[in-house]
Amino acid sequence: MQPPADPALVGQANRGLAARGVPWHWGDVGTPGNLVAPQLPALDGTPVARRYRLEGASDEVLATVNGEPWLVRSGNVLLLGSRLDTAWTALPTAPGFVPFIDALVNRIVIGEADVNSAEGAPRVEFRTRGTDTVGATVFGPDPRESDLTPATPALVTTAFGGRDRVEVLSASALSAERFSGTRRADASAILLILALLLAAIELAVATRTR
Repeated sequence: MQPPADPALVGQANRGLAARGVPWHWGDVGTPGNLVAPQLPALDGTPVARRYRLEGASDEVLATVNGEPWLVRSGNVLLLGSRLDTAWTALPTAPGFVPFIDALVNRIVIGEADVNSAEGAPRVEFRTRGTDTVGATVFGPDPRESDLTPATPALVTTAFGGRDRVEVLSASALSAERFSGTRRADASAILLILALLLAAIELAVATRTR
């Protein structure tokens, strides 16, 4: 959500936020400055000429201007301190605008986070929000996970439970088998002949009834 263009409507907008249970609201006019967004590098350094101070509880602050919240997340609501208008901020014309919108739509609005790498004993720590998993930190990824060497037929057979459960095909055999399906014949010619016969019968019946 972005602030209203008319300052006279800020109070009404704040009452709407309160009615939805959002603990943030638009406050006084803030000073111009540049965006600082560690979680959204595409925004870093973007000038903001006009904004409202975001005031409220200490939820997730995603971007700041002069140390004050500019983009915050509260539940499933994202609140901006400026309108996405060039009179308010240079963001709409900046190269980082498209990555910013992509992050809003595909990650931030649903509360997800990037997968991070960190040092430590090999493990994966998941970050949750309620019952949803929204992020993960990978410690010491196993280098074998990046090994793209094709498995041998014997290894594949063993992994799937033995030769009585799986048959490993070569590339040429796969090309021959993948279109075989249930080995049913093409019935389109027969159907076409039947359709022509039905049309002829219909024509004959129609001619006689005249």
